[in-house]
Amino acid sequence: MKPGVLKFVQHLVSLVNKEMEVDKSATEKLLSGPADVLERKGVAILNLQVTEVKPGVGGSCNIVLEILSEKGRPMFIPQHKLTVGDIVALKEYDLYSSRLDDDELFWSGFVVQLSKTRVTLSVSEDSSPERQTDLPNIMGICKVVKLPNDITHERILKTLIRLQNDLTKGAKIVPELIKLVFGQRRLAEPKDMSSLVIKDESLNAYQQQAVRFTLGSPHLALIHGPPGVSHYLTHTGKTHTIIEIIRQLVEQKKKVLVCGPSNVAVDNILERYKNYDQKIVRIGHPARVGLKSVEYTLDVLCSNKNPKNLTTKIHKEMRVLSAKLRTAPKSEKRSLDASLKYLASLLKTKVTRKAQAKKIQDSNVIFSTLSGSGSAVMMYRKFDVVIIDEAAQATEPDCWVALTKARKAILAGDHLQLPPTVKSPPKSNRAANGQRYQGMSLMNDLSYTLFDRMLDMYGSKIKALLSVQYRMHEDIMSFSSRELYENKLTADKSVAKHLLHHLKNVNSSIHTTVPIIIIDTSDTPQSYEVKGGPLDKTSTANNYEVKVVISQIRKLLSNGVRPDQIAVITPYKAQVTKLKTEIGTKWTDIEIGTVDGFQGQEKEVIILSLVRSNRNGEVGFLADQRRLNVAMTRARRQLIVVCNTDTLNGSKFQEKKKGVYAIDRSFIEKWMVWLLKKTVVRASKNCIISR
Repeated sequence: MKPGVLKFVQHLVSLVNKEMEVDKSATEKLLSGPADVLERKGVAILNLQVTEVKPGVGGSCNIVLEILSEKGRPMFIPQHKLTVGDIVALKEYDLYSSRLDDDELFWSGFVVQLSKTRVTLSVSEDSSPERQTDLPNIMGICKVVKLPNDITHERILKTLIRLQNDLTKGAKIVPELIKLVFGQRRLAEPKDMSSLVIKDESLNAYQQQAVRFTLGSPHLALIHGPPGVSHYLTHTGKTHTIIEIIRQLVEQKKKVLVCGPSNVAVDNILERYKNYDQKIVRIGHPARVGLKSVEYTLDVLCSNKNPKNLTTKIHKEMRVLSAKLRTAPKSEKRSLDASLKYLASLLKTKVTRKAQAKKIQDSNVIFSTLSGSGSAVMMYRKFDVVIIDEAAQATEPDCWVALTKARKAILAGDHLQLPPTVKSPPKSNRAANGQRYQGMSLMNDLSYTLFDRMLDMYGSKIKALLSVQYRMHEDIMSFSSRELYENKLTADKSVAKHLLHHLKNVNSSIHTTVPIIIIDTSDTPQSYEVKGGPLDKTSTANNYEVKVVISQIRKLLSNGVRPDQIAVITPYKAQVTKLKTEIGTKWTDIEIGTVDGFQGQEKEVIILSLVRSNRNGEVGFLADQRRLNVAMTRARRQLIVVCNTDTLNGSKFQEKKKGVYAIDRSFIEKWMVWLLKKTVVRASKNCIISR
């Protein structure tokens, strides 16, 4: 293998190490300090009480926590940054410490459910169910604190180091797929698959072409799925194209691994594929996968496969130790706890290992996150084909965990939407400005994905484009199609002309009969932005735009639009906080979130608050065309853009950031020019309803 390839793999290793260091440093800094500071930073919830303990899946238990008033009624939980799937510690509430001391009793687990008044945790295997008797020790006031998670980084590093070793040994042991990914082989022409019989007759011509193209490609193929290519009712689109591919591969007796960067991405495919095949396995902790996927996890599938005599003996010994632990002096608790953990580990690894291996071996399709494909149970597994969905949202090192397990790869995604989140700073000014070096450059950061690199190396001949979208009115789609998708996107006739007033019980008025509306705030100096809030001090907000958004919501509701048909999105977390404070208590069914968090979702009407409003024309990361592409393509029937057109449309501004590089604002300026020419523009002063 050429030296340049080895240097590139080493570059990936250094990027992962850098990301891990930044992540660890940020977490340690965040978790240092007293509990009330952690609460203000959003990484802890205080004053909780255990109100319910119930059985979980896979032998775990779920702990429900609430903040109770003096009368014992549940209270609203303060704003926080915890999300479902986070690893947390549950411990007694200590006002002045956030450290998890070795001798302090705490439970570790996952957040499995969040509401406005309660947090539900699933405790990890070594804490359940034998240690449920310990709960009285933390039945008083307690807290939940987010914990760091290095497992993903460690699995990636192990994979890359093994890859380095294989590449160093010589080309003879390197699979053709890996040679192709590193540009050491020419891309072969796909086989003629015109005679293939498509199983799902609902697939359109472009989707059928993608199926034939990917199945005919010998080693590597990409499916490019722009916004809206999945129908929100029939789910025809990228997901069902992938399902058709899986069904065809299984019919050919191929062993298939289906991966994605998140549990949501993986479960989305599994939940639709399970109707065709029951010989499937979902890798992952039952508490972190979707509810409809739990029954396919190894914990559940193998729960009744253990030899009864051995499991009974281990459980009996664990009960004895648990009883001793309740009354043991503090000096003995650590030893007893260690023994319990050992027995729990023995129960999981020694007893179930054979059952899990047999279940994986007998399955047609394995579903896993990219990180999960590197877990111990998957260590030496090999597959005929790996399919990576949402590949443009996964870092290249993350993809390698799955790539090394297969002879062929199919990547699906859209590189023109948001890339993976990267915490470490970019290596070059060019990368910081959203530009990329093509191929195996050592100047790119982790936001330059494998999907990006394959397109740069092999061009359009490596991909199939799904060009029919089933979401947006054709006017909402128009700008994105023209500027980003070579004008190849078309709106299916079922959505091309649909508007809000076509919905049941919605009136026909000036507020419901147009697909795009701009509410221009440049008519008032009150519209200027402000800096963040308690959880997002470095973010940006706009109080005036919040008022405009509320007025637009009232107009929509008065015309018959339901709250659950509306979403408000914004690029800035501080604006989300303000919007939730003002709107969340009034209309709980209206979804509010960041543009980044809303990728992959849609609503009948989207209100987009762009926030930036200043005299200098500063637009920040609104200049990122991928973020704007996501923002402008979430709406089905109507998009309402609330913004200061003077700030966003000013070609006279040459914005500088830290005096290092100029932000390329050409995309947002083009969009503003297009909006002002093609859509309905309304002055904000005329749009605010006084209440």
